[in-house]
Amino acid sequence: MLSRAVLGLLALLAVVPSHAQMEVASNGGGSGVTPELAEWLASLPTPGRINSNLASHVFPVMGAGFIATDDIKAEETLVEIPLDAVMSQRTAADSEVKAEAKAAKLDPFSSLVLHVMYEDHQPSSTYSAYLKTLPADIELPLTWTDEELAELAGTQFLQHTLRQRQSMSEEYSKKLEPIFMKNATKFPTARFNLPRYMWAASVVKSRSFFVSAGEGLEPVPVLVPVADVFNLHNDVRTDVSMDPDTKVFRMKALQDVPKGQQVFINLGQKTNFVLLNTYGFSDPDNHHDSLSVRLQLDEADPFLAAKERMLQRFGLKNDASATVTRLADTVTTIASRRSST
Repeated sequence: MLSRAVLGLLALLAVVPSHAQMEVASNGGGSGVTPELAEWLASLPTPGRINSNLASHVFPVMGAGFIATDDIKAEETLVEIPLDAVMSQRTAADSEVKAEAKAAKLDPFSSLVLHVMYEDHQPSSTYSAYLKTLPADIELPLTWTDEELAELAGTQFLQHTLRQRQSMSEEYSKKLEPIFMKNATKFPTARFNLPRYMWAASVVKSRSFFVSAGEGLEPVPVLVPVADVFNLHNDVRTDVSMDPDTKVFRMKALQDVPKGQQVFINLGQKTNFVLLNTYGFSDPDNHHDSLSVRLQLDEADPFLAAKERMLQRFGLKNDASATVTRLADTVTTIASRRSST
């Protein structure tokens, strides 16, 4: 059986035709919409609402998602989730960790991570019904073993993942660990440690939506129950918004979805690099995939001038970055240009 690292790498390189038949990988996991979660959402002052033509379903490879039990028309609302159910920096500031988050000057991401860790430790948490649906193991590259990551040797993706892991480890040791060590009664080591931090950080990283609290304000990550059950697809059309008047997080379909099909959402056109890094999956048929290439010629190369002229023909310069889309098409184009000269 191929390891997660191999599957991820093959999918990441899926622009190469020989890999075109691979299935889409996904972080999957989780319990979808459980009866307990549905009951909690229905009990809120502003009840959550799920389109009656949606049903929670477990898909091969992808895991939990939504299936259309009847035709869904464009402009139909898929879900409406009240702000009372949303976890964010705002709710962290009103929680039992508000003093710690403020004293440590945690940013919105880290505040939400601490919030998730603490609420997940409380059996009677307001968010218990939601937190129970989260997967115990979120298979982001961030949490892959060293042996799995070693299989990505020589790729930009490996270096990016290692830098990201180092950065998050430093964030934990400098800001989160001192909080936990200062109050071991409130933050017992068995539940508040680096592995649990990485789990919570992976939850926030892979399942968050970014919304702005007002005009001109930077978007911040928020966790939205039910909404995070939808799987992503680059080629569908959906709308995600936060209604400031009704204080409801709303998702709408912008195209018809036939009965029996999975209902996806689109959070923007993303490359496989971004998809694998952020959500733990990649798409072998991703039309928005690209590859960043650094072009730097050796100044001592006797053919330097000729190579620079060749780059200029393609609108490229020496010592510059270039973005290549659909690698196979690009190779074909270059080959045809060479044969015509």
